[in-house]
Amino acid sequence: MYRIATTLFETRVIPDALYQQGVRVLRERGVVDWIGVLGYYTLVARTLNTFKIGRPEAIQADLIGTR
Repeated sequence: MYRIATTLFETRVIPDALYQQGVRVLRERGVVDWIGVLGYYTLVARTLNTFKIGRPEAIQADLIGTR
């Protein structure tokens, strides 16, 4: 499903052959759900970037191993 994600983000379309490969692996409902997840990720990421919302300080400290 990595190829579906990267292809969609890079070209904004999924070729028929790649879509059919995804259907064989995830079934059609799974592909629809996966595209939905990718769309939601994009919505959240762009919203956070637009409003310059970073990580809370407590999370940043945990990620770098300091408190």
